[in-house]
Amino acid sequence: MLEKFKKEKKLALIALILLGLLILSIIIGLSIPKNTSASATLPTTATTTAAATTAAPTTAATTAPATTAATTAAASVPVELALDNGIMTAYRNGAIAEDVNGIVYNKLDDTWYYLTKGRVDTDYVGMAQNAAGNWYIHDGKVDFSYNGPLTVGGQNYNIQYGKAV
Repeated sequence: MLEKFKKEKKLALIALILLGLLILSIIIGLSIPKNTSASATLPTTATTTAAATTAAPTTAATTAPATTAATTAAASVPVELALDNGIMTAYRNGAIAEDVNGIVYNKLDDTWYYLTKGRVDTDYVGMAQNAAGNWYIHDGKVDFSYNGPLTVGGQNYNIQYGKAV
């Protein structure tokens, strides 16, 4: 009888451990950022780099270069993003990279920012383009949560997970 009790106790302990692991895996699974949605194709780049544009966009839908291309000699040097008086700012060789315009990925906070003259343009709401497509920008960030129709400067877009489709 004692052997049967010990065996049942071991089985109960194993069941509790498995239940704990299941709960832990659910908790970890829920903490995955929304930006990694399988339905959305993220803008292309894996590091904090940006391209510079030399002229302002001529259309209402903002056009930004792909973040891996460079249009000026200085732009070929990667930028680093850091807060400057509460504003995410691109730096190159210790100075603000004012030639950086467009979508830039910050791997430190896993966020895609829209920069104008090297600073996040928190007032910008609209579309921006890079090699991966056209993206809906809200308050200076790619808004992966937006789904639905959008009209910018007379151009109609259908947005899914922040990307025009």
